[in-house]
Amino acid sequence: MAAGQQLVPACERRCSRQALCGPRGTTRPWRSAGGWPWVLVLVLLAGGLQGSAQEALRSSLTGQMALEAKRRRIAAGWGDVRWGSWRFDLNATLSLEVNDNVRYEEVEPRSDLIVRPGVSVAALYPVTDKNVLTLSSGLSYNAYLSHSDLNYFHVTPDSNLSFDVFVGNLLLNLHNRFHFTQEMADQPDARGSFNYGRLDNQVGLLGIWDLNRLVLAFNYDHQIYQVTEERYTFTDRTAELFSARLGWVFTPLSLTGVEVSWGWTDFNNEDPHQWARLNDLFHYSAGLFYEMPAGRFVQLRAGGGYVVYDPTTDLMAGRQGGERLDGSYLDVSVRHQLTRHIRYVLSAGRQVRSGWYAETLHAWYAQLTVSWDVIRGYSLITSATYERAREKGGSWFFVPEHFDRYAVGLAVWRRLGQKLGASLGYTHFVRDSNVYGRSFTQNRLVLTGTYTF
Repeated sequence: MAAGQQLVPACERRCSRQALCGPRGTTRPWRSAGGWPWVLVLVLLAGGLQGSAQEALRSSLTGQMALEAKRRRIAAGWGDVRWGSWRFDLNATLSLEVNDNVRYEEVEPRSDLIVRPGVSVAALYPVTDKNVLTLSSGLSYNAYLSHSDLNYFHVTPDSNLSFDVFVGNLLLNLHNRFHFTQEMADQPDARGSFNYGRLDNQVGLLGIWDLNRLVLAFNYDHQIYQVTEERYTFTDRTAELFSARLGWVFTPLSLTGVEVSWGWTDFNNEDPHQWARLNDLFHYSAGLFYEMPAGRFVQLRAGGGYVVYDPTTDLMAGRQGGERLDGSYLDVSVRHQLTRHIRYVLSAGRQVRSGWYAETLHAWYAQLTVSWDVIRGYSLITSATYERAREKGGSWFFVPEHFDRYAVGLAVWRRLGQKLGASLGYTHFVRDSNVYGRSFTQNRLVLTGTYTF
């Protein structure tokens, strides 16, 4: 019996493989033609403050994670709204946020009430029974009642236009991922900024080639990163990001292998009169990984290796920088269904990435999110994150910054009807820096109502 035929019954028995299986006795077209499930190479990583160790590998893993999320969504049933062959999931939201430090100030912080209407859409068009076009995005407007200069539109980080093409045992995913925001919580090394609107757009190709016991994943992305404020145009950049991962499937639920990445980043540094200029960088890495992404109760990924950043220009203040920077990276991610009503996601590791005012930032990080379905009719989520980071290489400041960031959060969600739901969340955020004016504390209380069409 072929390997693929052996996997069909096992696939039907495992709820974690719903993206590969249809009703009992059938299979989905999203299943590998060669028999081994694509889910084995689609990484399940915890969302949070950090991604992987460097830009090229992070881009690849982000694409694989998005592809896996799409598989699961298709299996769960996509689209309450139909228009011809198109299927849509549509949601409208309205949030009210009380924020006691909207400008991220260390001394005499200012508070505000933020009104945030928004919409989200997820659309699917089956071009054939195997090739699928999808669009997913969310748009909201942040209106500050007392500080209107901070008003901005926000496009969710998971926004993407994607097309999947099967060619034999090869899956090709053409994608355009985009994100626009002014939120600073995901920009850990920005200094004293609160009007830092930026567009991050990546267009590229992700390929997954099923060779039975071997699975090859390769990725290319062209990144355009552009800001809206002239004083921060020195962070504008383009990047070419490449990565490849070769895995050996040694059990139906796990694989191990090697991962490599390389690329270069070209900053907006041609104008000699610009107050700050960052060195262009060539970066590459190599490492090992282990994945068990399809376990019934536990999903796991562990990866680690070495990354190098090699500046290709020498433009920093006082002729700082320009020397090779390197370090190790590590990432461990676990999803565990602890009991019928309790599950958690844990991620931790070390990363090296390009910095904001310095060439590189070296950081340790950890995040834990726990879901408690212990009260009938309610969903409770608790979270905690921590990061310790230090600037290395050339810097535009006399003292390289090192800082600690941590956040704790609590959110409660309840369905109020067939199409209406509501949530209430609280987050306490702290940033502690060795540089004066770079520390702050922030508290957020957010009430959100959601209507599903």
